[in-house]
Amino acid sequence: MDFNTFDNREIAFYNLQDLSMLKKRAEDSPDRRARICLHGTPEQTVHVMLIAYCKDSYVHPHRHPIGKSESYQIIEGELDVLFFDDRGNIIQRIEMGTPEKGQTFIYHLSARIWHRPVPKTEVVLVCETFTGPFIKERDVEYAKWAEPERY
Repeated sequence: MDFNTFDNREIAFYNLQDLSMLKKRAEDSPDRRARICLHGTPEQTVHVMLIAYCKDSYVHPHRHPIGKSESYQIIEGELDVLFFDDRGNIIQRIEMGTPEKGQTFIYHLSARIWHRPVPKTEVVLVCETFTGPFIKERDVEYAKWAEPERY
């Protein structure tokens, strides 16, 4: 299975072997992350993705338009979600991990706030849910005050 494409199966399911392959794909990727899109197309109204981030993966701070929301649920590992004001100052940090460790394991954002995930463990696995349809040029605004991704 190509882990950077959409899963068009009517019933999609994944096991630990699939997650291990996803982590390996992230480790081999220039941007140090990989995803499995459980939704069939970018036009669908609900997007669900399994994402592996390596610790050295950099996600450019960004925000989404009003009416779009996203949620992260931790499957394995730890990450912080940083929130910024319009000048790039950190205004909030959510430290996330697994529920069995007593950590915050899910968050939901429904506001137009600058944010970015920051992996804290060698690899972190998250399940992200996002409001579709998704058109990158419309649905993601990158912060001009932050260093861009270089891949």
